[in-house]
Amino acid sequence: MTPDGTPYTRKVNPAIPTNVVRDLFRLQYQNGLTLQDAIANIRGSLVPCGYTPWPFKHDTPETMLDMLRSIVGTYEFRHVVKSMKEEFGADFTAHLYVPEIDPVTDSEHHERGDHNHILKRIAGCTRNGNNPELNFEAFVEAMRAPNTGLTYTALAGKRKQSVVDAERLLSYHVVEFFREKGYDKEYEYTKVIAQWHEASDGRGISQLQRCRYNYLMLNYILDEWMPWHKENYDFSTIDINRYLLFSL
Repeated sequence: MTPDGTPYTRKVNPAIPTNVVRDLFRLQYQNGLTLQDAIANIRGSLVPCGYTPWPFKHDTPETMLDMLRSIVGTYEFRHVVKSMKEEFGADFTAHLYVPEIDPVTDSEHHERGDHNHILKRIAGCTRNGNNPELNFEAFVEAMRAPNTGLTYTALAGKRKQSVVDAERLLSYHVVEFFREKGYDKEYEYTKVIAQWHEASDGRGISQLQRCRYNYLMLNYILDEWMPWHKENYDFSTIDINRYLLFSL
């Protein structure tokens, strides 16, 4: 009974599978684990075997409360993905993005404005050094080279809302400079983004090439965000605590 005399009703979270509670009991009373170790065991099972889940807080070991938050958050995420598929037919287990439907033609379409916004975000994160695998000095060298077209304004992000400056920072000219200088990681990073940007326009390249460039970008993202995607292509298994280095 509650303090006011009404019957106590236990709230059940529909997102949490019943087997999670059973596993928690089994690990403690059959396998002899402590409560914290049992929770850690369940926490580790949320990612495929051989991978380590990312902590709830960046670069901070998870406390028992953090692990519980991660467990609940993961199952909440998976529940939403499942509900979206059942209610709206939007299958986010196989697609990261569901295109809009044109009300006139009833066909799928993608807004280029969204693409440009993402390009500016990527450029901003590149300038901020959010990807520690990239050597920013390589971009400074590219700016000083005569044939890259990279300007100080574009490199420093003086005009953060400028699509042109983002294009200059992540252009094919910069890609070629990195290739010639042997900056392999910077070359691959910039090339994938430049090709993806070209695919959004599509002029001068075939539909097949556009598709290829987009998939190269998708796979580049998934290599970092969901490294098991080649073994298990199910986006509902994404680690909710894991972030992308170039799009924070």
